[in-house]
Amino acid sequence: MSTVAARLRLVGALAIALVVATACGGSSDKPGPMDQLAAAKEALGNAKNSVSAYKEMGDALAQIAADSNVSVEPVDFRSLRDLLPSTLAGLPRAEATGEKTGAMGMTISKAEAEYHGDGGPSLDVTITDMGALRGMGMISMAAWTMAQVDKETSDGFERTTKYNGHPAYEKFSGSESSRNGNIQVVVASRFLVEVEGNDMDFKDIKSALESLPIRKLAGMKDEGVTRGG
Repeated sequence: MSTVAARLRLVGALAIALVVATACGGSSDKPGPMDQLAAAKEALGNAKNSVSAYKEMGDALAQIAADSNVSVEPVDFRSLRDLLPSTLAGLPRAEATGEKTGAMGMTISKAEAEYHGDGGPSLDVTITDMGALRGMGMISMAAWTMAQVDKETSDGFERTTKYNGHPAYEKFSGSESSRNGNIQVVVASRFLVEVEGNDMDFKDIKSALESLPIRKLAGMKDEGVTRGG
């Protein structure tokens, strides 16, 4: 890949991140547009020497170009909520919520569930449908898709990987007093699945992810899609 092409892709990705930040930022309790753009710049800067990262960036931009004549109505959050099981990793579902939000004509839907008992381990699971922001929205919500990460410390790790062919990110920190982990998976360049575990071993957090109907979610990738003439 030429240096010029790489720079063009970097500029394009940053421009997309700015659009997303402007459209979805702005509430007082969330990072503002410039904060999100700075985060995107940092993530992309960390990956600037990675040929693989540039390839994935190019693939994302190509998908955006292909989707330029496509409208996407997000899956109803109730359908996403129905994908969240009543128990997960042996923990009962304590609460399940959902919502549909939008700005500047761009809409996303989201379902969340909490799993815990009277004390001890707990899980938080979120499924987000980026709708028309699929592909480009991931740059803002999951900047790790533009990078390669493989890091270990004395008590944990952080890495990008694959889960059944889908891009994924894993992070875990464990000690005698605290065990916390997070797994994110981008499904069909449209859905973001996140599983966060507290007071749990990583294998149990991953087991919870494996109990989710990821394949069924992938099968919903064309729902609400309308292609222009």
